[in-house]
Amino acid sequence: MLQKNPEDRIALPKIKIHPWTTNGDRELMLSTEENCVFEEVTEEEVVNAVRPAMMFISKVNELKFF
Repeated sequence: MLQKNPEDRIALPKIKIHPWTTNGDRELMLSTEENCVFEEVTEEEVVNAVRPAMMFISKVNELKFF
């Protein structure tokens, strides 16, 4: 997993079934189908999700550090 060269690096599907990440095959990870759910997101939901973060950034920018 820590190989710089992508060709030498283990791929995610193999990581998900590797004994090190599954506690010796005792704790299997969810399959992609079980773990990934696609949900439609409205523009309003996106705006409401981003607004608090932008307000926080604005407040941080207002602070003066000496």
